[in-house]
Amino acid sequence: MLLELRIENMALIDSLQLDFAGRGSGLAVFTGETGAGKSIILQAIHLLAGGRGASSCIRGDCDRAVVEAFFVVGEDQPEVLGLLREHGIEYNGGCIVRRIFTRNGRSRFYVNDRLVTSRLAGALTENLVNIASQHDHQQLLVARRHLDFLDSFGELWEQRLEFSRIYGQWQNLSARLHELRQQEQDKEQRRDFLSYQLREIREAEITPGEDTELVHERDRLKSSATLADLAGRSHELIYTKVLEHLPQIRKNMEQVAALDGSAGELAERIGSACFEVEDLELALREYRDAIPRDSSRLEDINERLGVLKQLQRKYGQSLEEVAAFADRAEQELASLDSVERELASVAGEIEKLSA
Repeated sequence: MLLELRIENMALIDSLQLDFAGRGSGLAVFTGETGAGKSIILQAIHLLAGGRGASSCIRGDCDRAVVEAFFVVGEDQPEVLGLLREHGIEYNGGCIVRRIFTRNGRSRFYVNDRLVTSRLAGALTENLVNIASQHDHQQLLVARRHLDFLDSFGELWEQRLEFSRIYGQWQNLSARLHELRQQEQDKEQRRDFLSYQLREIREAEITPGEDTELVHERDRLKSSATLADLAGRSHELIYTKVLEHLPQIRKNMEQVAALDGSAGELAERIGSACFEVEDLELALREYRDAIPRDSSRLEDINERLGVLKQLQRKYGQSLEEVAAFADRAEQELASLDSVERELASVAGEIEKLSA
């Protein structure tokens, strides 16, 4: 049912919005003298259905015109609902059809704010509104209308709607059955491929961030000789040039503090510095001794980084992405096992609907 009609820049009309909602009888009558513009309203609805001659209807001072209609769509209109579902157009009990046409002859059709073809807009409008004229009896010759006439005469619309609902379910289930059978054919091949990928990742026993740590260790091993030389020379200087004089320095400052109380704080600071230098000597010696010098470890690291790089090339840019890929593969493997059960269930539902 038509609830609203909006027209802009068409013929005599600058802007017009008609609201048919809330009229108890559902009957609206337009009256007026010849030339008042009554036929323009019918012409606007005709243009929504894909009618020609749109550019000639545009007001002389305008470059484009707009016709828009809001229809209520109910469950008793399976043809309309079917078209909306088939083309993935969302609806919530209503359908807004809009046509924008320009003076150069171009038109754009929208249904619920989605750009559609003129064929689809025409098919929807044709099922939403019926414009009767003096030649309307010729509809009797249109073969696709015969079933509607027959069902109306036999008062079979309720049964027809129920049949359409069941047939729609049957179509959806049949499509799903075909999809499942295709999956069943490809299942074993897909299972083998996923199992291989999952096994390759799981056997590598990757740890997130492992590659970063290995690169750091590799760079340290490559510089181990230089690191050992610099750390060793630094330790030698502290041990031979500084550490051996610290007891005497500490003793001298203790005597200074005993003779001059104002130097007490300075003596304490020097004493603390001596202890700090001793700690530094120990820490530097431990660092020097801990520097790795095992060339075989460098080979192991390079080999391990090669394995990780190969996994990253195949399954993700980072090890985190590789691990996520493995989780998805595991889930898909589990879903493959459910295909056979779902196939049997869908086949059973189709058999019930066909009975």
